[in-house]
This record gives sequence, structure tokens and C-alpha cells, in this order.
Amino acid sequence: MLTALDELKADEHGTERRELDGTLMSETVRERVADPKASVTDVFFTSHGWKGDVPAAIEQYDAWVGAMGAMRNDRDA
Repeated sequence: MLTALDELKADEHGTERRELDGTLMSETVRERVADPKASVTDVFFTSHGWKGDVPAAIEQYDAWVGAMGAMRNDRDA
């Protein structure tokens, strides 16, 4: 399962950086979403910007996702 800690990283030119194992996170995400056995229903992409602090951005996005998840009536609708 991919989590908030799975980041697609890019260099200063916008070129995706490879993971330590040589893979591209974009390919990992594409394969996961395309896998019918994975039963993916929702995909969220966030970007913290170039001046942001990564740990603070993760904390903020976790709070946003938590707030969305708490909206039971909206999800049920």
C-alpha cells in the first residue's frame, strides 16, 4: 500500500528522481492503480511547494485527509 510517506520527488528542472532501488514512484503508482486486484477507489495527490518543509506539509495534509474522512455524511452521499 502506498502512503503519505511515498513521495514522487523531482529535481530543480521538474524531472522525476529515481528511488534508491532505481524505480520511479510514478510507475509504482501507475501499476498499483491499474491493478484490478488492488481495488483502488480514490487517489489523492498533494504538493507542498518548493518553499515548504516536508514534515510540516505531511502533518498538514494528514490533518486535511483526517478532516475529510470525518465527514461521514459527505462520504455517504
